[in-house]
Amino acid sequence: MHIFILRRLLQLIPVLFGVTLVAFLIIQLVPGDVAQVMAGEAASEAQLEQMRENLGLNDPLVVQYGRFLGDLIMFDLGESVRTGQPVMDIIAPRFIITVELALWGMVVAVSVGLFFGILSATYRNTIRDYGTMTLAVVGLSMPNFWLGLLLIYWFSIQLGVLPTSGWGTWQQVIMPAITMGTAGAAVIARMTRSSMLEVIDQDYVRTARAKGVSERFVVYKHAFRNALIPVVTVIGLQFGYFLSGAVLTENVFAINGLGRLVVDAISQRDFPVVQGAVIVLAITFVFVNFLVDIAYRVLNKRIDLN
Repeated sequence: MHIFILRRLLQLIPVLFGVTLVAFLIIQLVPGDVAQVMAGEAASEAQLEQMRENLGLNDPLVVQYGRFLGDLIMFDLGESVRTGQPVMDIIAPRFIITVELALWGMVVAVSVGLFFGILSATYRNTIRDYGTMTLAVVGLSMPNFWLGLLLIYWFSIQLGVLPTSGWGTWQQVIMPAITMGTAGAAVIARMTRSSMLEVIDQDYVRTARAKGVSERFVVYKHAFRNALIPVVTVIGLQFGYFLSGAVLTENVFAINGLGRLVVDAISQRDFPVVQGAVIVLAITFVFVNFLVDIAYRVLNKRIDLN
């Protein structure tokens, strides 16, 4: 197990290197002049040239990337061209809010998705199965920003029981979590059903039933545990999608998370903030997938890790 973890950590190095390279090059290809943004429209050409020299923009891209990578190793993502604050100081509190939102969305997605997925597989080809899968299709097809607006209309405007915006209290968590988790619940439910149906008619499941084991024990102990591996993969991917796709939910509910910060930074052409946010999200996604690999072995010790 320890060798596997070490091997997977070493495999992350080229992946992380590729992530930083792509993030660096994307910002370099964006039209516009960072020096012009920082110096202002009224700056003379001499002032712009001096600004470019101070920022190192006149150096070759290889040199700029090497300097960028060295700063990144020291957790230095540069400074905002708008406020002059360190990018890490700007991103950190917003990132925590986005992670909290994603985690609450995962609570909704996993709990609802697993429940309905197991229910659908257990009662396959019945009205419960058809009804559950119909709800899953609806949840998967529904845009989360539209669902968020509907929830605001029902629970905030009509009933007046939940706040329309903000983040921090449990009342402010409910609607964003449901909005973000609905589509994820649909994906997890469909995968859970499919995976459960592959194992529920296996010989060992029929043998357990023949021995008189209770149906609940057969479903959760034998079938569900062996069907969980592909479901864990989907759950890990959904968490990564929640982090990167939180921008719509954050804008609907006026949550000052990382997604909303990126939108504001793009509109203000604050390239270092955009670049830093992209790198933080990408690295988080990579490590989530690493944790999913570890979870495989924890859930099923028969998996070969070599």
